[in-house]
Amino acid sequence: MLLTEIPPDRQLEEWQMRSLEAVAHHIGIAINITRRATESRRLALLEERGVIARELHDSLAQSLSYLKIQVARLNVALSRSDGEQTANPIINELRDGISRAYRQLRELLTTFRLKIDGPGLSAALEETVEEFRGRSGIAITLDNQLGGCQLNANEEIHILHIIREALANVTRHSKAEQAQVYIRYDNDTGQVTIRIDDNGIGINEEAERLDHYGLAIMNERASGLGGVIHISRRPKGGTQVTLVFTPHHPHYLKDVTQKTA
Repeated sequence: MLLTEIPPDRQLEEWQMRSLEAVAHHIGIAINITRRATESRRLALLEERGVIARELHDSLAQSLSYLKIQVARLNVALSRSDGEQTANPIINELRDGISRAYRQLRELLTTFRLKIDGPGLSAALEETVEEFRGRSGIAITLDNQLGGCQLNANEEIHILHIIREALANVTRHSKAEQAQVYIRYDNDTGQVTIRIDDNGIGINEEAERLDHYGLAIMNERASGLGGVIHISRRPKGGTQVTLVFTPHHPHYLKDVTQKTA
């Protein structure tokens, strides 16, 4: 409803009425769009909070439960006559478990900060690439072909974790000079493809053994997206990590591509 004040001795002409109706119509549309945007932001925030709660439960809570079991085992071992000898392996497992829990917490907090503080996945990807580029000295580039594809909060957090874990492996094991993060949404197939390439020494069994935990995290998160991680040697040297999955109800805004170097 649009209220206007008209002098009592005047009557609006027909064209003036049509103009007022048009203005009222456009104002109504603008108000409706604003209300919908506010509601969308509220729902997105609630979704992200739910994802954070699940992440804490599924990862950190399990690690703490594992550590609690190890402490119980340690108490039993120390009560035995050969307690010191029996306890040493358990202490080593506790040490490894604490390191994993700390690493999980650090990555969770980083991912949540990127998602919540940033304006979206694209900005979080750019900041992640910049972080690992500065940390490693490797020339890491981002080729973001998602365009206007909007994924849900759960998918975005899984993607961030997988890319961060893959880049951590590049930093620790690859001895690479260059790496690229590629992500694309195919409007025809409805699939998202993520690929992390490097020109390093290539994946080997020793690296897999040393970082089996990180690879397990990537596989678990890929499974949560309904996809599978493929890790292979590149023909010209280096390693390629690929993930293809079909997002749930992606919202497509407009065709925008981003490349950062």
